[in-house]
Amino acid sequence: MIHSLISTRSAVVFGFTCLTASLQAAPQWIWSQKEAKDGETATFRTQFTVTGAVKSAKLNFTCDNGATAWLNGAKLAKNTNWDKPTSVNLKSTLKPGNNELRFDATNEGSIAGLVATLEIRTGNGKTTIIETGADWTFAPTGSSDFKPVTLVAAYGAPPWGKALEAKDDGAVPDATGIQSAPGFEVELLYTVPKEQQGSWVAMTEDNKGRLITSDQYGGVYRVTLPAGNETEVKVEPLKLPDGKNGKPLGGAHGLLYAFDSLYLMNNEMTDKGLWRLKDTDGDDQYDKADFIRKCDGGGEH
Repeated sequence: MIHSLISTRSAVVFGFTCLTASLQAAPQWIWSQKEAKDGETATFRTQFTVTGAVKSAKLNFTCDNGATAWLNGAKLAKNTNWDKPTSVNLKSTLKPGNNELRFDATNEGSIAGLVATLEIRTGNGKTTIIETGADWTFAPTGSSDFKPVTLVAAYGAPPWGKALEAKDDGAVPDATGIQSAPGFEVELLYTVPKEQQGSWVAMTEDNKGRLITSDQYGGVYRVTLPAGNETEVKVEPLKLPDGKNGKPLGGAHGLLYAFDSLYLMNNEMTDKGLWRLKDTDGDDQYDKADFIRKCDGGGEH
């Protein structure tokens, strides 16, 4: 979608009204289809015209699960976390005349979406906003067979919300600012490195007092907490048995350890549903997987 306006000295009120309405126009989450495929790659593009000298131009975008932005064939930036948007200053990159904005996007799991806005201000007083919407096209990455995109969700709707407004400064809350019941103390034990271990969304405790956690889009980790005067937290990835598709299970949005078994709700990858994992050879790793119940769906938790 492209929104344009021109403010003039003789129409200050009218120009301000149009500017406000245009800037409030929301982009759409787009993809190739409603039901995304695990491992799918797609290229999304739009073409637009810039008239006049560029005073400012800012691109904001994010993608579940990741995308690389290109302008007129030149690489701009890469986004790897949908909940941490990427911003690029294009003032010196945009050219007067025709331009093409493109995103090479990838998906992991069952749900996917791309959202982007580009706000351009030129010396003639014109503001143009390019945003993802129904007028964009897509093609399988590497193909030139471009077709209309599918609108997956309105901006602000679940599961992504207003992801372009998210801020992630990496700061860890101070323990003194966390309220706790009388007699309890709060101590920071471990900060999950998101680039290496993903986003932990589920946790359970096994029969040895260890925590088992899951990366929303990836594997499962076992956490051994320090005892006594120890300070080191041991975090190890677990080797999980294969699902029906021949790939290791993962993408768990729910975990429960009970009856000497780990129950895993797979909600992001193929073989969606409830699985029971067991250690049958005593090596402290899960080597057997039983598919308990199929559960279609996707999204957070």
